[in-house]
Amino acid sequence: MNNKSVENQKSFGREEPELFSILWANDQLKFAIGVLHGEHGWKRKKNFKYRLALARDIKEHLLGNGFKWQAKILQNWIHKCMRDLAREARSSSLEEREEDSS
Repeated sequence: MNNKSVENQKSFGREEPELFSILWANDQLKFAIGVLHGEHGWKRKKNFKYRLALARDIKEHLLGNGFKWQAKILQNWIHKCMRDLAREARSSSLEEREEDSS
């Protein structure tokens, strides 16, 4: 193993992917999906718009570097999360209306 590989290892022994490689793009995709799921310290619901903005930025970065497949998959996850958020908003507003009417 050369010195560069040793420097790029994380504490758990996995080498960092080369910047703008397919492994790097897949790691970016995995991270963005995790952010949308509320992982990586983004648990609170009020942070949803920031999680969504970060995922969109990562998607644009992937597209700009030629990783169309990863960007497409990430767009699907963004759409799914927006749909789920809309459902939550509708159900919570219905619950509030029912509480107000009783």
